[in-house]
Amino acid sequence: MATPQQMQALLDGPAMVPPSGIEPNFVNPENKTRYFVLTVVLTMVVSTSAFLMRVYTKTRLIRKVGWEDYTLILGYFLFIGYCVPTSLLIKAGGGVHQWDIQLKALIPILYYTNITSIIYCFTTFIIKLSILLQYLKIFPPVQKRDLMYWGTYSLIWLNLGFYIADIFAELFLCSPREKYWKVLITTGHCYSATTVNIASGIFNTISDFLTLLLPQRVIWKLQMPLKRKLGVSAIFLTGLFVCITSILRLYYSVRLAQSGDISYNLALMGFWTYAELSVGILCACLPVSPRFVQTVGPKLSKMTGSGSSLGSRLGWSKAKRRSAEESWGSDDTVEMWKGPSGRHVKLRDGGTVQVEREREEDV
Repeated sequence: MATPQQMQALLDGPAMVPPSGIEPNFVNPENKTRYFVLTVVLTMVVSTSAFLMRVYTKTRLIRKVGWEDYTLILGYFLFIGYCVPTSLLIKAGGGVHQWDIQLKALIPILYYTNITSIIYCFTTFIIKLSILLQYLKIFPPVQKRDLMYWGTYSLIWLNLGFYIADIFAELFLCSPREKYWKVLITTGHCYSATTVNIASGIFNTISDFLTLLLPQRVIWKLQMPLKRKLGVSAIFLTGLFVCITSILRLYYSVRLAQSGDISYNLALMGFWTYAELSVGILCACLPVSPRFVQTVGPKLSKMTGSGSSLGSRLGWSKAKRRSAEESWGSDDTVEMWKGPSGRHVKLRDGGTVQVEREREEDV
């Protein structure tokens, strides 16, 4: 059994044997702190801007909120909460090569890693749940429950089951639990944390691609001009960026498993985790963006003195006056043309796909 002096010497030494020809640097080692700060600022600006846009649109313009909004609010604040332990992780030495930190500094790094992994599971599931609940409202079954309906519910339950399992895996990764971060505990046992990370990365990537592709079939079956199809499809295809960030996060999970340089590669994986969560929030907010642009665009144009509104330049403003036989209220967010006969589909935020015939008059 090691003496207290030997244990202290071990804690004061490097957390990893350095590569050949490299000396440990505990004073001013290379780190990724500035990149972490930049990542946090950029992702917070993107996610917060999109979140505030959606909250304003749903509460002031549409004046109707649902479970998809409540889950998104929860997901956004979980993302804010995720920033706290990740910042503490970086402060403790995350982003520094493991041979350039003392073994005692690895203890808080591993502790905050476990905390962030648990918060990540909650946050990712809630954001995906908000997106899938919007699918159920935007694309409800008209006559019978179709592939879109069953596919959406299948993804909800699949995600719920996996993330519950993932949370339990992170909670009980080691026995005793503190063995995960208290590196001098020799009793007990641990499962492979890298295996859990890689499994999570693979599932996230597959789940993100399925969520991305699910509404495309419905959109492209609608009878509307190609330009409008492309516009609506593009809103949902922003999820492609989530898929890219998921793939990159998976790549760094594998790299972490292969290199053993935990403190350094955790930070690199964390950068793409931030991007994944923030773009996920952006995707959840975008379905109401046409309504926001149509309403706020003309006001911005007047303020800037522009001759054409922002909505017109983006192709989202109305080019014709329409007098409808049926009153739609004020909560429709996306309009989809049905054809030159005057029939078209409007997808209301309330969730009902409705068809109406309108008399159109050129402006």
